[in-house]
Amino acid sequence: YLNDAPYQLPSNMSDASAFSGDSGRKIVLNLLRDRARRQAFALEEEFTRAMDGGMTFDQALNSIAVAGWHATECHCFYVMAKEAFEGLPKEVKDPQVLAAVANGLDLVLLQTIQEQAGDFLGVMQPMHAKLIQRRITALLDVVRVDCVALSDSFGFHDHQLSSTIGRKDGNVYEAIYGEATRSPLN
Repeated sequence: YLNDAPYQLPSNMSDASAFSGDSGRKIVLNLLRDRARRQAFALEEEFTRAMDGGMTFDQALNSIAVAGWHATECHCFYVMAKEAFEGLPKEVKDPQVLAAVANGLDLVLLQTIQEQAGDFLGVMQPMHAKLIQRRITALLDVVRVDCVALSDSFGFHDHQLSSTIGRKDGNVYEAIYGEATRSPLN
């Protein structure tokens, strides 16, 4: 992807649904790929600048450690998203489960783009950020329905998790209050 042309979101997007379905996933993957590409080039630029400034190799490497970590994070996140999108339809055969897991993945990826919007400056415009926020809000309503079933699918019992919020009896708030009153910190 380092040889790919820079990606630019279409300026004619007017609805949050542009970030949904297969076409929306392609947009998200393009954004993540472009971010990883730009961060790799920025890392190389900083390293060259440090070396040209008279630093030794080790000094230059140390001076770009944070940028290196960030470029690595962007690359790994893109690869994880790409592999997940490609692998889910192959591995998850039940259409309802596939839809639930894909919606959860969409939510995580869009939330990450929103939280790290600075990485997308010049690629996204403010209106794109608004559309992403609207899609996140819509996905929360969709994902909320599947949260308990997805959590239960892992097969952990409440007592194993020591969780007050994953209760089968539905007494979540009572359990949270009970735990809070038993805590010596309160």
